[in-house]
Amino acid sequence: MARHDPSNRILSSGVNVDGKMRRSNGMLTFRTSAKLNLFLDIVQKRTDGYHDIVTILQPVAIWDELKIERIEHGIELRGDDASISWGEDNLCHRAAALILQEAGVDAGVRIDVSKGIPAGGGFGGASSDAAAVLIAVNEIFSLGYSRERLAEMALMIGSDVPFFIYGRPAIGTGRGEILEDWSGLRGVWVVVVKPEVSISTTWAYNNINLPLTREIDTDKLNSVLEGLKNLPEKPLESWNVFTEPIVRNYPVIGNILQGLSEEKPLIYSLTGSGAGCFALFSEENRAKEVAIRFKKRGFFVKVTQPISQTTRLIQ
Repeated sequence: MARHDPSNRILSSGVNVDGKMRRSNGMLTFRTSAKLNLFLDIVQKRTDGYHDIVTILQPVAIWDELKIERIEHGIELRGDDASISWGEDNLCHRAAALILQEAGVDAGVRIDVSKGIPAGGGFGGASSDAAAVLIAVNEIFSLGYSRERLAEMALMIGSDVPFFIYGRPAIGTGRGEILEDWSGLRGVWVVVVKPEVSISTTWAYNNINLPLTREIDTDKLNSVLEGLKNLPEKPLESWNVFTEPIVRNYPVIGNILQGLSEEKPLIYSLTGSGAGCFALFSEENRAKEVAIRFKKRGFFVKVTQPISQTTRLIQ
């Protein structure tokens, strides 16, 4: 599998959208996608407090929308989800502060976020938004940073953020920032389900029991990768290391996973460290039938599809 080519830039001194180059006029509007972890395992806890993982990452068409605009000074961040902190601890604010300071820019940005990706579900919404801020500021101020450099800054913000800089289906190792291309899902429909509960990533990592060191289970990983190539012809069993502790502490998530399994999907799993779950189906009508049943139980439910790029310029 080939590594991502860092010289293949999305945005740097111009915006590449559907093969066309556009210039920024001081404001950009992006749609930023969610992700699913089709496989997730932990190798070890590192001496720096982070964890080495191996995961298969797939973007899906659930979107946040961000408007990023140049202002005279400071960082102004607003969002339409009252359950989320929009202060200096927000990843969007941290991303803007980092790249502006790195570049020595004597100006600021205003960021408006409309949330479509549910928070606390393991869908990577905060990381996706932070990556879009880095990309946008790089463009608005014509900083000329390469994708590789943006990914280095992204890792300072969060382990998932580099994936959204590269923005394509990938196998992630290290903290998740070492990314290798894979072909991604095709020809399937995704049902996403999330209960009202949200799960802190920190809590999830603190509540999993691991030996000091583990080897990557390459047989299990390769089995999943090979099985994904055969979808939708043949169902597949996935793996998420967080499933057991999450289900033990949050029975509602166990009920969702059990309910999804009874629908005979091609694959079903927890995503990230929860609380979101997903299932894949070969037919849209079948996916919609399943979604209706879960909506009646009061959950956030979305029927969507895999996509090949996480970040899209819309204006």
